[in-house]
Amino acid sequence: MKDRPQIVLDSVLRLLKPAARLLLACGVTYPAFAAALKRVFLQAAQEELQSRQMPVTDSALTLLSGVHRRDVRTLLRGEQTPTKAAVKGQRSHHPLDVGCAVSPGARPQPDACPGQ
Repeated sequence: MKDRPQIVLDSVLRLLKPAARLLLACGVTYPAFAAALKRVFLQAAQEELQSRQMPVTDSALTLLSGVHRRDVRTLLRGEQTPTKAAVKGQRSHHPLDVGCAVSPGARPQPDACPGQ
């Protein structure tokens, strides 16, 4: 029998599939998404600690969220964020352009990405 964290994770992963498709259609890579997700986990951890009236320290955020202490420090101090670094490192062309050369129509429709 699955434990509660695994059941919740499985459910959230099913919910993320359409979001992953949208991100891919808009040229957002996994490293950029993973870096951005760190911010979400840190915000949730901060809110959780505050709701429990516990001190919000780098150590507490690291233990609760699982985000590496170095990333916690970087994100909280407003230095070059992992998100910006990951997005900056992306290619200027759409990552599925190579697939389109092999299989026409493989690339999502241009209107799949809002704002384009």
